[in-house]
Amino acid sequence: MKKFVFILFFFLLFLPLIFSQEIIENPKKPLNSNEGRILKLREVLRIKDQGEEFFFKRPQFVKVSEDGFVFLHDSNQLLKFTPEGQFVKNLLKKGQGPGEIQQFVRYVLQEKDIFIYDSGNSKILHMNLEGKLLEEFHLTERYSLLLGLLRDYFILIKTNFSDAEETTGNIVDYSMSIVMLSKNEEVIKEFPGAILRAYRGENFMVSWGRSITIMSHDGRFCIWTDPEEYMVTVLDMRTGEIVSKFTRQYSRVKAPKRKMDRPGPKIPERKYLSDINYIYDFQGNILVWTSTFDEKRGMLFDLFDKKGTYLDSFWLNVRGTLIATHKNYLFFREYNEEGTVDVVKYQVEDKK
Repeated sequence: MKKFVFILFFFLLFLPLIFSQEIIENPKKPLNSNEGRILKLREVLRIKDQGEEFFFKRPQFVKVSEDGFVFLHDSNQLLKFTPEGQFVKNLLKKGQGPGEIQQFVRYVLQEKDIFIYDSGNSKILHMNLEGKLLEEFHLTERYSLLLGLLRDYFILIKTNFSDAEETTGNIVDYSMSIVMLSKNEEVIKEFPGAILRAYRGENFMVSWGRSITIMSHDGRFCIWTDPEEYMVTVLDMRTGEIVSKFTRQYSRVKAPKRKMDRPGPKIPERKYLSDINYIYDFQGNILVWTSTFDEKRGMLFDLFDKKGTYLDSFWLNVRGTLIATHKNYLFFREYNEEGTVDVVKYQVEDKK
């Protein structure tokens, strides 16, 4: 009994140290002396709408299988393409039956398996790369999204809406946690995660800033951002330790003024844009899409290692949105001359 009490005391004493982490404050400029250049890219693939087979609305979350097939999410569809960009099929069917989905945000591609969390039906679908249903896991708890898998455990995001005091007219922070869940729905571990910041109005709620959480390609690290300021946190899911929490000297971008006659609910004016638009795992490092934009040079991106070292900074002069990375490639969503959407794959040819 004394041994148990001692272990419990030791755990409670050092629990704050597990999640406390000294903030790494990087300078304004990275280590690379050639920072500030426009990154050289070469287009290697362009996927366009192909008649009545499918129609791009907002393609995102591109993933590539080991044999080169391309998968992407678009409007509750999971579209599959050949390595040459030819459409194969939509792997999903909408509904509430076995193998059917109502709504999903992201999916996980792991070797020859695909996992999808259907938030509408509160279940996880396990299928092969042809879309054949292999397993279905029904969950009693509601989650925000499926981040990935670590060994045989699901890694999910849970938003704790009951934590915050909801007062009309206020900006409210809701805590999010990262849950490691077994296939029989046992919570193996749960870690504090990002903050979802929102403005609470009369009978409505809108997001206030961008809370981004991703999982590294190898499934080991969870990485998230502060909703407004330049801050990134890296969690090692195997050890449960915060690897780094870092920022850099950054000139914030003022938010544009909204039109006074804009219809809809009245929302307070924001002083600044969120410093970080999105984050990506790129070649084992963390690629940060910042809020800085220049008409001639494009979008400003920063590169850090997982220890928080500021490695590089460059511009991507592409009139589109970066939606995925894969090895030495970048996938963009772009509008073409006809006004429709293409998914474009670029190879990075920059020599630093």
